Amino acid sequence: MGTLEQRRRRAGYAALTPALLILVLILAYPIVDSMLLSLQDLRAAGGTFEGSFIGLSNYQALLGDSTFGAALWATAYFTAIEVAAVVLLALGVALLLVHPYGRFGIFRIVLLLPWAIAPVANAVLWKWILHANYGILNTLLVEAGLIDRNIVWLGTARMALHTLLAVDIWKSVPFIAVLLLAAAVPVAYAQNITILAAASLKEALDEVDATYQKRGGEKSRNTRSRGSAPSSKPCERNDSHGLRANEALQ
Repeated sequence: MGTLEQRRRRAGYAALTPALLILVLILAYPIVDSMLLSLQDLRAAGGTFEGSFIGLSNYQALLGDSTFGAALWATAYFTAIEVAAVVLLALGVALLLVHPYGRFGIFRIVLLLPWAIAPVANAVLWKWILHANYGILNTLLVEAGLIDRNIVWLGTARMALHTLLAVDIWKSVPFIAVLLLAAAVPVAYAQNITILAAASLKEALDEVDATYQKRGGEKSRNTRSRGSAPSSKPCERNDSHGLRANEALQ
């Protein structure tokens, strides 16, 4: 059987197995298939792909392409700035949420709202905010006197990169802040929360079970009362016939 820790570990692995299988089917298979396709020279013909194995020729052509180098640098720059900014800002948000002034509901709503918005809705929202002609961001900046004319936020590659970087940071900070808050919860508190949740669940299940048993008892009593009512009259008739027979014999 093993120790309690070993049993918990096996139970955890058993619980994670279905999710891991789904991840393998959704993520691992496309990655492997894409790697195999990258080793071929594919051509679309009649709605199907025809190709021949060419080895690493595609990778050699990719390394010699200047566009690939620019894209690689932009990705590295975006990742480095995004990770550093998100961690620092999320740490500040987490400290604000545990502060007495940050425990008001309005602060939590404002800080966690970017994470609650769906990605598609978030993209549409920022599309209208960043619009060059009638976007609200340009309107606010012009009214505040910070800019003289509207800025085309997505007009150049450099401006688009930094604008999208700011939007991604705005979206990612709340999630990382929640993770930092969860990591800061002491283990004893987490265990107490688990015990209280289990106790509440047990009380709810007991209440449901008691209600079910109560309804089942009422149905059984109603069934017995309905079944015994018709048989009372024949018994009365039999008793009356028996009394008359005794009187006749006497």
